Amino acid sequence: MRIYLKDLTRPKRAATCLRRALHDVPLNQAQRAIAISLGYESWHDLEKCHNTQPENLLHDALSGTEFQKCHFRVIQSIAETLQADGGDVQHALASARLIGGRQLTFSDHETIRSLFWRSGPMPWLGNGQTGSVIYTLGEKPNVRAYQKSGSGGGLILYITDEHTLGLRTRSEVRVPRSRIEDFVPRRLWMPYGWWTLRDGSEVLFSRDYKPLWKIRSGEKAERMMPWLWIENIQKQNWFTEDGLWQKPEVIFAAEQRLSNEGISTLPALADALPIIIKNENFSVDCAVEEMKKVRENAGAPTPLPPQLMLKEAGRR
Repeated sequence: MRIYLKDLTRPKRAATCLRRALHDVPLNQAQRAIAISLGYESWHDLEKCHNTQPENLLHDALSGTEFQKCHFRVIQSIAETLQADGGDVQHALASARLIGGRQLTFSDHETIRSLFWRSGPMPWLGNGQTGSVIYTLGEKPNVRAYQKSGSGGGLILYITDEHTLGLRTRSEVRVPRSRIEDFVPRRLWMPYGWWTLRDGSEVLFSRDYKPLWKIRSGEKAERMMPWLWIENIQKQNWFTEDGLWQKPEVIFAAEQRLSNEGISTLPALADALPIIIKNENFSVDCAVEEMKKVRENAGAPTPLPPQLMLKEAGRR
C-alpha cells in the first residue's frame, strides 16, 4: 500500500530520527528506507509522487489492531532495508508519527513488538505449545504466563510478570481454548528503582538491576542496552522498600514515573523474552548475555552509545 502525504514533513522528521538514533546510518540511507516503507521505490520517487493522491494517513482509515499491524509492517520494512534491529527502529520512530497523527501508547508498542517476535524468534506454534500464553491456577485472578521450551513429563515451565523460571504441574495451569493476547512481562520493562549518578542524571533499572532508561534534566529519556554497567552512582532508590514490587501502588508509581518522563516505548530489555522462552533454564541474566552476543555478531546499525562510561552497580 502506498501512503500519500500532503508534504514531506513526517518522512523528513522520521529520517532524521533514524539518523540520530542509529549512529552509522547516513541520512540518505535513512531516507531511502523511509520511502520504501511507504510504498515508493526511492526518496526521489517519494518527493515526486507523495502528493499526487489525497493524503491517506493510516490513523484516519484504521483503528486498533489493524493500525498496529500497519505500523509493524512499516517498521519491519525499515529495519530490513537498513539491516537494523527492529526494536531500535521502533523506538527511534516513536515520536515521528510517520503514518498517523495519533501518539502510540504503551499498549501499541507492546503489540507491535510482539508482532516482531511472532514473525521471527517466537513463532506461534499453537495453544499449549512453547511460546503460548496460559494461566497459572491457585491465585485470584489466575495469572497469565508464557509457556517455556522444555515443558514435558507432566511439568510446565513458564514466565509471568514476576517470574522467569516458574514451574507447575499440568494440573496447576490452564491452557485456554482461544489464543490469549501477547504481553510483555513487567519484569522486562517496569522500573524497580533508579540510580542517581554523580552528574545529577538518573538511570531507571529493572527488577534484575538492568539499566532501562537514562534520565537527564530537560532531555529526552535515553534507551539503554541492558548489559551496560553503571558507574558514578551516588544513591540507589526503589519504588518500594519491602521488595514487594507487584503491589498495585508500586506498579502505579513506576508507571507514573515512566509517564512523567514521556516514555511509552519498550526498553531494550524486553527483547529478552523470546530468548528466555526458547531456553528452558535461562534467567534474565543469561538472556541479556545472549542478547549482547547477538548484537555484537550481527553487524547491524546500533544505537548511539551513552556519553558516559558505564559499569555495573552493586546489587541490592
